[in-house]
Amino acid sequence: MRLKFVFVICFLAGHGDLAAKEELILYRWADLETAKQRIAAGDEVVTAAFKDVIADARKWVRTERLSVMDKKLLPESGDRHDYLSLAPYWWPDPKSEDGLPYVRRDGVVNPESKDEAATDKERLLDFTGGVQTLALAWYFSGEKIYAEKAAEMLRVWFLEEETRMSPHLEYAQIRRGRKAGRSGVLEGRAFFRVLDASRILAGSGSWTGEDGPGLREWFSDYLAWLTESEMGRWEGESPNNHGTWYDAQVMGFALFVGEEEIAKKASKCWRGRWASQFEKNGAQPLELERTLSLDYSIFNLVAHLDAGRLAERLVEDPWAGGECPVEKGIEHIAPALCGESEWRHQQIKPVKSEPLLELVRLAQRAFPGAIDEVRVEALKPEDAEGEEAVRESRFQLLLPRTDSVE
Repeated sequence: MRLKFVFVICFLAGHGDLAAKEELILYRWADLETAKQRIAAGDEVVTAAFKDVIADARKWVRTERLSVMDKKLLPESGDRHDYLSLAPYWWPDPKSEDGLPYVRRDGVVNPESKDEAATDKERLLDFTGGVQTLALAWYFSGEKIYAEKAAEMLRVWFLEEETRMSPHLEYAQIRRGRKAGRSGVLEGRAFFRVLDASRILAGSGSWTGEDGPGLREWFSDYLAWLTESEMGRWEGESPNNHGTWYDAQVMGFALFVGEEEIAKKASKCWRGRWASQFEKNGAQPLELERTLSLDYSIFNLVAHLDAGRLAERLVEDPWAGGECPVEKGIEHIAPALCGESEWRHQQIKPVKSEPLLELVRLAQRAFPGAIDEVRVEALKPEDAEGEEAVRESRFQLLLPRTDSVE
């Protein structure tokens, strides 16, 4: 026992900077340190990811600040501070003279929904991705210019009165000509990038003691909207991936603002979805109904795996309690991902590589051996470019492979 105690003291003494840091919410300091070790050891994959992140961060340093005030369209409220986006799978009705009300084409994205000049969704993804990139660039390089830019971007989006976003998603995923739906809550998962980025930046000196409480207050207000508004409650009742992501968001934001009881309640709701979302063989019937059934099967599993990592902050083993349906769900799609069998359900587009990487890395941590990364890697599309390629590089740093560093 004495030897163990001495080891712990020595470890903390040698890593005092780590011991003093606030815990990350979704990711882990230990994984970031592993990535640092891999870079120092000359690991080709992680080193290439680091170089990609630095190259992208250099672009962000020269980029104009992003704000919800930049959009051309106004939400129904008339307040430009309110976030606005259009539902991606809803299109003008060809049978209607004015195209209204819009009609659904599942899995087929209307380019109108991706117009960054008109609405906020692409801007939100750019902003949260940019902040995450800059935070990682600072952490791995020590160059303060990246931290300064990230802190500036966070203040503009969340804190400065003239440019801040209102803490709700009441006008997200609007369907033209129809009553506001509930699907827009799903877009809030992008904020996960901000939670951990702000804690990484806390050690830089650029994100100050005044900034942190302001961001926590914003997320406290957002959490209240998420759990108390009609739209939020609707989403919480959704039986498919929307409900899973809702639980993960409530857990993550509650942990960030120190509302542990709310996080625990969301954790119980999340575990309560297991039986209804998975069949005995691991199939996810509600996701198999989609035209992108493999995409959505992966998407829901990532939501469960993210929720499990958040629940680790609340219970010793969130996956305990007999055979886990989530593990069965991974086993159900693994043969298709590894090229051992064909996917026998509708999938109108190829699966993108970034969600595959995220699924594999998270699955390895929750259920070691559930998916063979080498076989999945061989099947990943090689045409990732732009932001998708950068996201992959960020994941290589945030979730490095778990085998030992040589």
